[in-house]
Amino acid sequence: MNTWSVLYDLCMGFGVTLKLFALTLVIAIPLGLLFAVLSMVKFKPVAYLMKVIIWIVRGTPLLLQCVVVTFIPSVLLKIPNKDFAAALGIETMADLQFVFVLAAFALNYACYFAVIYEGGIKAVPHGQYEAGQVLGMTKTQIFFRVVLMQMVRRIVSPMSNEVITLVKDTALARALSVIEIIAIAYEKVNKYAVLTPLLYAGLFYLAFSGLLTILFHLLDKKLSYYTVEGGEFEGQGLQTRFVAFVTGAVTILLRKTSPNSARKDAFASRKPHSLNHGTKLLIRKRDP
Repeated sequence: MNTWSVLYDLCMGFGVTLKLFALTLVIAIPLGLLFAVLSMVKFKPVAYLMKVIIWIVRGTPLLLQCVVVTFIPSVLLKIPNKDFAAALGIETMADLQFVFVLAAFALNYACYFAVIYEGGIKAVPHGQYEAGQVLGMTKTQIFFRVVLMQMVRRIVSPMSNEVITLVKDTALARALSVIEIIAIAYEKVNKYAVLTPLLYAGLFYLAFSGLLTILFHLLDKKLSYYTVEGGEFEGQGLQTRFVAFVTGAVTILLRKTSPNSARKDAFASRKPHSLNHGTKLLIRKRDP
């Protein structure tokens, strides 16, 4: 067995794996956000329908979904695969199989990402929305300028788990005749009657998963600035914390000494999510 020749062929197969991995993320990340928004809309029929779709996709095997997507043109649309490929401008059946697998992967991971997004959005304190409204922001501005980065910070860890799982799930594409790294490794095993090619393929997966782990760790540290604990930022300097403390102390003092009793009653009856709590997010750390 020529080791370098085997490694070269495995590299070519891993290129297909990376292509499937990257395209799945490009489609699934924004699609999952759309699914999350639709599952939280106030129009209940749309929200319930989206939740049912997410439940079905998350509750069935990914391999089964790949098979179902493959038979959609010929069974549901009554269009032969060759005609369907010609309509899409796809030249070979291998490329058509890749498109089917990509569609199944993107839908599957979009549903998983939707659940993660929904949890991240609901974890943002309601005071952050109130602060944006007081400053005259629209709902869209509040989401993208206030809520989004806090949501991203909260979902880094679960998203990293799903992304690393996606790296390994790409091996399922072999079942639908997509020639990726595992398919080539099995071909070499059958040809040379040794398990070494499979071990080499495992090292490819291990190295790439390790690289992703490092990247997500760096991203988590970078976004730690947006973490809110007890109404204050983690990682803020002593000066910012001192200013927040003095501001709160002065506000309490003014409330106690104000002669306007109606003003005092208004402060006393305010909801737990006060403006002071909400507006802390809007402070931005200056670059050193």
